[in-house]
Amino acid sequence: WYSEEKNYSGYGSYKYYNDKEEISFDADKTLHAEWQDDKQIKYRKNDGTEAEHIQYVEYDFDKGDYKSWTFEENPFARNGYTFLGWSTSANSASTIYKPGTSPSSSYYTTFYAVWAKNTITVTFDKNGGTGNNFTRDFNLDTSTMKYSGTLPANTAFTNSNGTFSGWGISTYAEAEDVLPAGENLSIDSANLGGKDTATLYALWNPKTYTVTLNLNGNGEKQTKTVTNTASYGKAMKWTLPSVESELTYYKLRNWKLSYNQFANAGQTIDLHSNKTITAQWQLNGNPFVEESGQIEKNIAKEWTFKLFGQATVSVEATLNKNLYAYLLDETGYQKWKNNNTMDPIYPEVSSKKEKEKISGSIELSAGTYYYIINNENKFVTRDFSITVKPAN
Repeated sequence: WYSEEKNYSGYGSYKYYNDKEEISFDADKTLHAEWQDDKQIKYRKNDGTEAEHIQYVEYDFDKGDYKSWTFEENPFARNGYTFLGWSTSANSASTIYKPGTSPSSSYYTTFYAVWAKNTITVTFDKNGGTGNNFTRDFNLDTSTMKYSGTLPANTAFTNSNGTFSGWGISTYAEAEDVLPAGENLSIDSANLGGKDTATLYALWNPKTYTVTLNLNGNGEKQTKTVTNTASYGKAMKWTLPSVESELTYYKLRNWKLSYNQFANAGQTIDLHSNKTITAQWQLNGNPFVEESGQIEKNIAKEWTFKLFGQATVSVEATLNKNLYAYLLDETGYQKWKNNNTMDPIYPEVSSKKEKEKISGSIELSAGTYYYIINNENKFVTRDFSITVKPAN
């Protein structure tokens, strides 16, 4: 209740009284009723319909707030489902309030029924095997609110490169999480995320692994079939092989197993799936090119070598007159700088000399290179010798 009261100057103010409060006055007084709406707690059936139930909570004027309240019993029925409780979201069962309990917050005033289907369909997936997926029904145990059923034996699937090990809740499971056939399985309804189905996957232990040896530009890719000697979920030990370089001036340094993991030939690694490993090469000191002989008149000879990384390369050559030498990269650009000058090498042997010796070194990056000696004499065969090798 409240009344409007004026002071001696004629200005008014309001005075408030609680319901049933004892008051005193010495003149006529008009009291005005002040009302407070009840709070509405809405319960939605949450089955795709608009069905709703409302609970009213009175205002407590003594506390200046609404009275405390608890969740009501479920007024709804849904065929084929069991009521679990109330949630603040229609799509989530992460927080469920049971009837008779109090809310953790006064923020929410709308709550949704959370249901569990009385029977769910569990699909058994072949997971890379051959055969047809099949289903089994698991029934809800209302005392535990879990779906229970016996895991079937695998009579539907085969795998040419796998031995059946059991069932898993994902396509791969740790060894200790394999669910064997014949075991009773309970699925918590809360773990279904509001779905009415679940899937279990056949787990296969590979009979063999395929290891691919990527020779990284120094030979053809190789594949090795490795018999799996480990049980499901356990890694088997495998020894890294050594491989020969197709290029006589390289040898195997190590194997790259992953982005930043390397191991040497002869070391043992863990295999738990098919794997590709990549050869890493290093120079062994042998020459890239080591040739001597004659070049026919008006003919050029070419030698190719490949670098898998940066290297300092030296060239030593003895050329007869009228012979020209070039070092080119794969784009045709002349790479050679003679005697640390900016001049590309055009070592024309003076007509007054029968032979000219040249030498020098250059820093080259990874790539393919071509060393060319050209006999521009149209009438005479010329002698040469050449060695191109790592400088360090």
